[in-house]
Amino acid sequence: MLALPAPKFAALQGNLPATPGLTTGASSSGKTVTASPTIHAKGAWVELIAATTYETHLITVGVAGTNVAATRTDFLVDIGVGAAGSETVLIPNLLAGFCGVQKDTGLRTYTFPLHIPEGTRLSARGQALIASDVCEVNVFLHGGPSGLAWPIYDGCDAIGIATSTSSGTYITSGASGTEGAWTSVGGVTARPYDALMFGVGGVNNTVITSLAYHFEIGYSSTTLAEYLVFTGTAEVAFRYPDTWFGASIPASTQLQVRGEASAAGPQTVDVALYGLY
Repeated sequence: MLALPAPKFAALQGNLPATPGLTTGASSSGKTVTASPTIHAKGAWVELIAATTYETHLITVGVAGTNVAATRTDFLVDIGVGAAGSETVLIPNLLAGFCGVQKDTGLRTYTFPLHIPEGTRLSARGQALIASDVCEVNVFLHGGPSGLAWPIYDGCDAIGIATSTSSGTYITSGASGTEGAWTSVGGVTARPYDALMFGVGGVNNTVITSLAYHFEIGYSSTTLAEYLVFTGTAEVAFRYPDTWFGASIPASTQLQVRGEASAAGPQTVDVALYGLY
């Protein structure tokens, strides 16, 4: 008698609201997270999931609804674990500014291969350039795998974040397909990493132009990976893909990013890296 194969990713738990919506608020894609009334300070934790119903090894975080016409909307989101009042940060300082509403550009998503035990409470908090700004935060937990095709990590560090401005590291790209100069992102790494995620925020301007960019991630002026970024006149920026890439990064490494734009007049775009360990 043949045994049935063990299920793989047989569950998908998230925090979708009871009623879907096109914009923001109670009928949006997730939960409204409000930044502190003090700019660039962390706001209160907001519960996303009271308790995970299975052990998971892959989490997708979506952020949306921060863009405002002719306005800089720098925003950072932390994903936390733990009981109310005792939260600890699992994923720090996700770049969440300059995100469109769901009906226009969808969510900006980040997918991390992180281990989250069954029964874990998940929450989110934010900080922003705009006092009491809001962001819609959604999470999906992919669970139940019997065999995994990639390494799983227990922690994540944000690299190149400037919490004093709720932004990342600003990169000046080359114009019309010309590579810009390598720019250091963060200081030298405090620990070794086995994978990196690339994140994009917005621009250091109140008006965004429509351009495409390639951003290369590397160190010692050597490219490890490349991501595609689009910016648009709705004051939005997004990148593809939303996943991590494997890279053996020793401690005390200076990570770098450089960019090239599709046409003349590239804007200075803020980025960050997320190291998995």
